Amino acid sequence: MPRITLYETAMYMADRLIDKARLENVDLQGIKPDISFNGFLDDAFQDGGEVRCEHFADLAWTYAGQFGPLESEGFEQARWDCIIAAIREVNRRLK
Repeated sequence: MPRITLYETAMYMADRLIDKARLENVDLQGIKPDISFNGFLDDAFQDGGEVRCEHFADLAWTYAGQFGPLESEGFEQARWDCIIAAIREVNRRLK
């Protein structure tokens, strides 16, 4: 099975989040590449976490699954690396 790359996953996550924000007329300015992204997206979209999960964070889980079982050190490190890269890309595009 081919490996899913960090770059491809982060770009896809950024694409999905920006597209969904434009569709819903949501401003992503101010999103930070840390744990606060959860609350930021929940507050911005007011959808009970659907966008945060289905259009963003779950994609990082798919990537991270290549690095170990759920909640393992390898999995968690890869998941956060992916989320941080995607949020940085969102911010880069919004400048």
